Amino acid sequence: MFSLKTRVVALVALPCMVAPIRADGGISAREAPGPIVSFEVTEATEIGDSTYYSSSRMEAAWAWPGKSVHEWKLVVAEPATGLIDTVFVDGDILNRIITGLKSGTEYELTVSGILASGRGARGLSAIATTPEEVWQLKGAEAGVGNTFDECWIVVENGNVLSWPFLYGDDAPGSFAGKVRFYYKPFPRSEPSGGVRVAISKEKATEDPESVASFVTLEGFGLRNPPFPATLVKQLAACQGVPLSAEMGGGVRLFFEAAGADRLTRYMYLDSQDYYRGQDFHPGDPTVVEETEDYETGGPAEPTVVIGVLGEPADSTTGLYQARQSKMGWPTLDSWTWDGASGTFMIITGADVCEQTNDGLFYAVWDGGAWSVVKDEDDACARPLVLDAHGPVVVHRGGHRYKVYYEDQAEGRSDKPFHLLYADAERSGAEDRVEIEDWDAESSAREVHFRWPDGSALTRGRESGLGDHAILCPAGGLEVQVMYLNLGGKDDSSAPRIPAGLGMAILVNP
Repeated sequence: MFSLKTRVVALVALPCMVAPIRADGGISAREAPGPIVSFEVTEATEIGDSTYYSSSRMEAAWAWPGKSVHEWKLVVAEPATGLIDTVFVDGDILNRIITGLKSGTEYELTVSGILASGRGARGLSAIATTPEEVWQLKGAEAGVGNTFDECWIVVENGNVLSWPFLYGDDAPGSFAGKVRFYYKPFPRSEPSGGVRVAISKEKATEDPESVASFVTLEGFGLRNPPFPATLVKQLAACQGVPLSAEMGGGVRLFFEAAGADRLTRYMYLDSQDYYRGQDFHPGDPTVVEETEDYETGGPAEPTVVIGVLGEPADSTTGLYQARQSKMGWPTLDSWTWDGASGTFMIITGADVCEQTNDGLFYAVWDGGAWSVVKDEDDACARPLVLDAHGPVVVHRGGHRYKVYYEDQAEGRSDKPFHLLYADAERSGAEDRVEIEDWDAESSAREVHFRWPDGSALTRGRESGLGDHAILCPAGGLEVQVMYLNLGGKDDSSAPRIPAGLGMAILVNP
């Protein structure tokens, strides 16, 4: 669950210590009943006049003056969920950096010592709360600007609804280490809309600059058909998922589309060019754009995975709209999805029981189909978050994930970005993350944004940052970047056409 790493530093001042204090402010070794404990923020990052500390790491330090300790027992507990992690370390170790923590979360650290004689002491504790996440928009000029027009643009003609994935080191040809990027173009320059395909100019590294620029490939992708097909009238959000060799390889492009009946479903097309992930037309390599391409029985008829209201999809989903959705699989372990049962998908949707018109629902893959989680009576789709859209799933290692979303509890004009966590230990499932493993909506963490110059975005400006997508370019959580719309119609301060697709960097991972 949590990870505890040794940090070889001198044990100095220990604020937040729980131990008897002398009149002069010192700690009496004779009076101390057990270990001296501190639990503090760590890894400071300076932006302008502000300092930000890690949102996932805390520094623990301890001592037991005057005693020869054989072994230390450290217990890290999350009171809100009851999750506990215990570790034993050698007696000569006096500090640790505890990693894998959740942002904006209270933790209790309890340390007890075991003496060489075998005797021990009652553990003493310290309580601390991790900082919330802070993301900084990348500027066209480094560190300059507090408007969307002064932000960096990652791809020419990019409008909204982007999605990246990182090719692994074992990807074929020159793709290894690069990033495939899908996005929706500006309607004024490409009225047929759809999904465009791009590739990063460089291979991804720990430097966010390596994944800040993309080149669009012409003649590929998807477009809205000139006349509505049964399933596809207008394309919207997508997620490109590379498949394992055992799954047949290639890229499965999941996407939402409104059909001729104006209902929105979630479906997919598989690439025809293996891992290149550019060509989704089963005929000649070309754009999928004609009505007959998408039509029932056509060469590029999509496969529905989350259907609505009966034919031609599964009526048992409990949804009458299935919109912007994201699949979660262990991307820190493998860049491809192996089709494992228990894989989950978080779906933006409207349900037939009228609980919400725009909420987040949960589906689980059984190896052959996706099943939307229902309530105990199997009558209504069970919402994970009641008023939200645009989920973004990030793997945190093992069976642990986080999901970001745009909170719409107060309407579309004020939709802050929020964050929930999941840990399979909560339900005890060994190979999957159940809906019960997720935090309650009431415990959602705030996610903060800063302009390139370090100043804070207002809530109205933040509401214009839509269609977020997160990438870990170095293959771990130490570096996280976010692609997002730079303003737009949801910006309550100044609704407008987005300035383009930009990038933000997590300041305090």
